[in-house]
Amino acid sequence: MQRLKQKFLDSLPAFYSEREIVSLFFQSVQKVTGYSKSGLLANPDFTFSAEQETELNTILTRLQAMEPIQYIFGECEFYGLSFSVNPSVLIPRPETEELVAWIISDHANQSGNLLDIGTGSGCIAVSLAHFLKSFSVFSVDISDAALTVAEENAERNNCHVQFTQVDILKPENVFEDDAFDVIVSNPPYVREKEKQQMSNNVLEYEPHLALFVPDDDPLVFYKAIALFGKKRLKEGGKLYLEINEGLGKDTVTLLSLLGYRDIVLRKDIFGRDRMIRASLPPAPSEGGGVESSPKSKLTGKEDKPNANFGDRTDNSMRSTPPPSEGVGGRLLSRAARSCSLSEKCEQDVRKKLTEWQLPIENMEKVIAYLKEEKYLNEMRFAEFFVRDKHRFGKWGKTKIIFALKSKGISPDMIDEAIKNIDFEDYEEQLKSLLASKFKSIKYKDKYDAKAKLYRFGMSRGFENELVLKTIDAIII
Repeated sequence: MQRLKQKFLDSLPAFYSEREIVSLFFQSVQKVTGYSKSGLLANPDFTFSAEQETELNTILTRLQAMEPIQYIFGECEFYGLSFSVNPSVLIPRPETEELVAWIISDHANQSGNLLDIGTGSGCIAVSLAHFLKSFSVFSVDISDAALTVAEENAERNNCHVQFTQVDILKPENVFEDDAFDVIVSNPPYVREKEKQQMSNNVLEYEPHLALFVPDDDPLVFYKAIALFGKKRLKEGGKLYLEINEGLGKDTVTLLSLLGYRDIVLRKDIFGRDRMIRASLPPAPSEGGGVESSPKSKLTGKEDKPNANFGDRTDNSMRSTPPPSEGVGGRLLSRAARSCSLSEKCEQDVRKKLTEWQLPIENMEKVIAYLKEEKYLNEMRFAEFFVRDKHRFGKWGKTKIIFALKSKGISPDMIDEAIKNIDFEDYEEQLKSLLASKFKSIKYKDKYDAKAKLYRFGMSRGFENELVLKTIDAIII
């Protein structure tokens, strides 16, 4: 045994520390022989058979090629359960166990529907199905190969999970008849520029589809998942996410702008921002058609229905009375729900109310009420619009300002919202945008290329001098 252990130590120092090598050796021995480290130490006279020694040498050769031991063994442990893994799925990480533990802690005595987006090996979905037996668990992934592994792991752990192949970036007609109490996801979040910080055993063996996102749109999956959650989460439902440690605040901002509330950013065992929990706020109640004497969630006492607007009470405290029940009340509820799903400006709301044929005399009451109840806030809309169009739409300031003016936002509010753009990030975004465009265009010479990039940069709403300066930096 000492001879083989020394062979491992002599063969792997370029890749692993001595402590890691010793651990890999005993893991390999246990896989081949069934003996744990303590079992071997209790049997000092143990000798390997020729077949076992051959197997260990094969493992050593694969370790020298930087292949992860989990792929070599074809399995790993996650949250106390055994999972099959291969290069079509990511190897489950300890940090993800913390996300699973958080969900179990929050929902241990509950029941409902739970969806895991981007399931990979199925480690999250299967673990939650195992420990939250009162939940119906659903799981999706874009990869057919990953779903095959996940299904095997559900069967392996005697858990029922419903798997579906879905591209979450294009989730049309998915779960239309279902509503979820919990949605969880550990989507791709490693930026391309972060590859250089990663070890070769990850880069060469684990699936890039499940790892990497573009540098210029690192939250692409989080935005898609959050928007999907707005449609498929129940009111008060919870969204749980594993995140890039360097994008915690950005992810929180995104969720907040999309209407999520009670957002909690939590660190992992290494002290890094790693998990988020957010809630989908309940939509405002409809006028009429509700319980005759609902109990207040705050006081536990019965509230008396208000004749003016469904079961909303205590109107004596409001400076603006809500519209009356009937058409105005129902459309108010509808408009408030629309505003809670995504930020709206007053012009958008007026247009929608006109489409719904709300009489003009009721429209002013609805608008006033939405403003007082904070469903409608022009400054908040402007800030959201600037962030959304800058970060995700890749618009320049000129285009953003023109669009906000066309929506009736005041110049002062526009100026205040524009201040939130980080200029270094703004310049870097334009550079990335033009560099990407440069790779895709056909041109006769550098002057033709510069002309095409100039037209493109200006069409995106970036300033003339900045576009020219950036083009000169790209095309020398």
